[in-house]
Amino acid sequence: MLIVGNADLRLPLIASAVLLSMVKAIFVVLAVAVAITTIAPENAPSEADGQDDPSLTRTPLSSITQSQPIVPLVPAAETTHSNSDGPPQAEPSSLEELVPFTAATARFEPAGCGSPVEDYSPVQVGERVLSVRTFGMLQQAGQIYGGSIDLTETAIVSIDHPGKLPMPDPHRDRGVLDISVKHPQTQRVLYGEIEGVVRALRAAGFAAWLRDEDELYPGSEIHVHAVAIGDRELSRQALDQLLGKYGYFAGRKGYFDSAGATDPHGGPIICSWMREAGFGDLRELQTKLSQDLLGWQDRLRTTAQTFVTGSREETLQVARAIGFQRYGYEDPSNMCGPLAAAILQHTGLLPSAAGPVTDLANYWLADPLTNGRPWSLFPSDQYRIHRFTQSIERFDFSEWPLYPGDFLFTYSGRGAFSHMFVVTEVDGDGRSYTVTNQEQANGDFWIERVLLYDPMDPDAGVLRSTCENCGSWRRRTGLGGFDVLRRTDLAAWSPSVASYTVRAGDTLPAIADQHRTTADDILRVNALNDLTILPVGYLLTIPAPSDQDPSSKSAPIGLTELADSQLATIGSEATDFAYPTFGDDLMISPLH
Repeated sequence: MLIVGNADLRLPLIASAVLLSMVKAIFVVLAVAVAITTIAPENAPSEADGQDDPSLTRTPLSSITQSQPIVPLVPAAETTHSNSDGPPQAEPSSLEELVPFTAATARFEPAGCGSPVEDYSPVQVGERVLSVRTFGMLQQAGQIYGGSIDLTETAIVSIDHPGKLPMPDPHRDRGVLDISVKHPQTQRVLYGEIEGVVRALRAAGFAAWLRDEDELYPGSEIHVHAVAIGDRELSRQALDQLLGKYGYFAGRKGYFDSAGATDPHGGPIICSWMREAGFGDLRELQTKLSQDLLGWQDRLRTTAQTFVTGSREETLQVARAIGFQRYGYEDPSNMCGPLAAAILQHTGLLPSAAGPVTDLANYWLADPLTNGRPWSLFPSDQYRIHRFTQSIERFDFSEWPLYPGDFLFTYSGRGAFSHMFVVTEVDGDGRSYTVTNQEQANGDFWIERVLLYDPMDPDAGVLRSTCENCGSWRRRTGLGGFDVLRRTDLAAWSPSVASYTVRAGDTLPAIADQHRTTADDILRVNALNDLTILPVGYLLTIPAPSDQDPSSKSAPIGLTELADSQLATIGSEATDFAYPTFGDDLMISPLH
């Protein structure tokens, strides 16, 4: 220890220390001032600025550029440097030649993601004033979507919510807007466009949800509500729709819902620029496990099991909870269609979060031959209908097996009833199950997990069993044939390779999960080294599922496929098929 004992030496030392502290303080003040000026320019509009402020300088629409495409992500082992002429560039690394790209080591970017331009100048768009940043994101969403709704002009609407919203109204924000989903001339709701609009907006950087008719309050209009993520001008109310307990990143609908409903569009799309800005998945761990880590087939099986009942009273409660009829007149004896649709809906396997396909009343007393339902509710580009003229009890399911997610309609023929059900699981031995309303010995109906057939036992299952007191369907339904609605973008049950068109928000692992394959197998089949960033609209080749032998399946006699309302015969031995006519061979029977 150095001890200075002379007072004359201590005083200069003290003075020097004080002077040094003062210099440091001056530098700190200057740095804070510069930071404040950078973050909040003097002329930047505040939250209180109205969209009709005449002092604002409008930016011409023609001068606005769209969001910048996201650049490929760099593996963690590499370093980056920035330059003034372009995006960050990866430093050369000899590891690239030694370590091949694999899906396990990649960080996947959702398709369509793009980083927004940080320009908050105001721009007039129709009746609204948005920021250049928001409008550029809309341009990006419009390119991703490519549909009939004009996201950048005519579809932007000003909806008056006269104090009726279930949350504070943030619509004065230049990063908040509503999109009409109605045809501008006919005012017909374009249900088939809604999911594409929402996905495109989310990939472009918005939190977006459909607000259905009467959802917010009685009389509220149907529209898509969007909030620009990362907008520094967002009000507290808008930020709460992003980050609050019921916000976008929490996997909710953006406002308090007494029913506790989760995001009907499947959860947030999180781009890399959002992560860098501090946004992340705020869903509870259990929700994330069930939605992200648990495969859709497991979700289907576990969700269906929650509908199972053990008494007439419980079954009646479930029927009324599904609500396929008004005023509490639901009957468990004819709930098969609404029950099948409810299982798909709660699993997240319906093709849309809005429209007729989500109205469970449309599945009640449906019949493809008389009213077109339920098949007319499903988009033809995602589903294929297979019609079999052979009686279901004689059909060889070892040649053409059923798979999870298949939606069946069995025609009664000379039987007792027609029936609708969803295949909810198939075990490792090929046994197929459903959860459906099942008649008991005393005439009551319970919802039960039912074995449909066992490929190893020709007498097992309700489709084959001769035990009339065991709830068998043999000779009671399916005598007039049956239909199978199969979702092509989920199952990929084709015995050979299939194709898949990339949608906004898709990632390679999610696509692989949908098709029961692996990301590495998709990479291999497509002869590509890196698919961390998938372009929207890119046509991927999907390999056959790893648990299926491509050489073991063939189309049986009697299989026909209905596509675009045209009947096409499949299989060289199949005969031309026409719709059955009512008469001796087809009787109208009640639905179970």
